[in-house]
Amino acid sequence: MPRNPMSTAALGAIRKCAKRVAPQSLQQMQSLPMNYVVGPDPKDSMTSVTFPSKVDTWLALALLAGVGAAIVGVLAAGGILPWPVAFFALALGCVLPVWLLVSTGYTLTDEQLVVKAGPFRWRVPIGEIKSVTPTRSALSSPALSLDRLRIEYGDSRSILVSPKNREDFLLELEARRTRAV
Repeated sequence: MPRNPMSTAALGAIRKCAKRVAPQSLQQMQSLPMNYVVGPDPKDSMTSVTFPSKVDTWLALALLAGVGAAIVGVLAAGGILPWPVAFFALALGCVLPVWLLVSTGYTLTDEQLVVKAGPFRWRVPIGEIKSVTPTRSALSSPALSLDRLRIEYGDSRSILVSPKNREDFLLELEARRTRAV
């Protein structure tokens, strides 16, 4: 069994808290070996795992060029644009591309694949996934690389993802699909 990374001080604090909450369970807790893993039984539940998106250099440069173009456009417009319009243009042109670059990722939970890309979210029930196939499709999607996976689910729905570590993502997804069936 793996060694619990919890320090002796942390375990002492938990025991102290348990003494106030449930004195009878303190004796049971003190008898636990230090390598005891606290948490749900791994057979019953899996933890969530997040995979960042793979980012193609050309796409990152294109998004950052868009940021530069937004800044130059607002500066070139000078006093022509009212400040709320200029602010909105900068927010849309600068914040959104950077937000997409730093936040696009894929989280696997026990029940679903959660795809996040900036302010956008998709939830794909694990049990509804029918197939996962590699693709280089350039369709708009929450994938920052053309090295993509097409996930078909539900009633003829699909989403394209590009996890940085494709092999681990596929292994995790398959393990969760097997458990969901």
